[in-house]
Amino acid sequence: MGDRAVVIITFDGYQDVWNTFFECYNKFWAERNMPTYLVTNEATPEFDGVQVITTGAEISWSRRARTALSQIKEEKLLILLEDYFFCEQINNNDIDKVFFEFDKEHLDYLRLIPIPYEYKHKEKGIYPLDERFMYGVNLQASIWRKEYFKKILYDDDFSAWEFEARQKNDSKLKINGKCATLNYVGLNYLNGVIQGKWYPQTIARLKKSGIIIDTSKR
Repeated sequence: MGDRAVVIITFDGYQDVWNTFFECYNKFWAERNMPTYLVTNEATPEFDGVQVITTGAEISWSRRARTALSQIKEEKLLILLEDYFFCEQINNNDIDKVFFEFDKEHLDYLRLIPIPYEYKHKEKGIYPLDERFMYGVNLQASIWRKEYFKKILYDDDFSAWEFEARQKNDSKLKINGKCATLNYVGLNYLNGVIQGKWYPQTIARLKKSGIIIDTSKR
């Protein structure tokens, strides 16, 4: 278990989202069995059980991610964004099984959110990303082999949106790896922010769990 970690990639402009993220994170995954890293620019917030990695003044999303990876020793990373809000209890056994399959299949990338309508009627499990899909490797919650993630982040400056666009199957900039997806939801979470604004359905859903989002700043 010492070779895996959770990495939350954010930037200082989203500081107003962090408290809600970690309220959900600690409520629904209190008994985590791996370290957690929070990637920021210059802010050094304090959250229980979280190690903050600062990457300096913002230049680009890709440079921030590359700088962070150079400071992380673990090789298998569950990558999250700061507005992925957990909404149900997470069972460590379920997470352990997914990491076990990731290793067994020698994967570079495993998407934990199914691609809509694909593999839907097949047996529950892991399936290779098909070249017919427009999107596959992206920034939905996924397990990454660090070396593959670094390879995709090669020495260039680009945004998270461009990162995903470069990995579309029709892109000449795509860098291939051994990539797969679950055909079931491996990690249930709500998207909190859409186009810079709080998503109303997420506000309402979390309120039912006793989590109140402060919407005063966006």
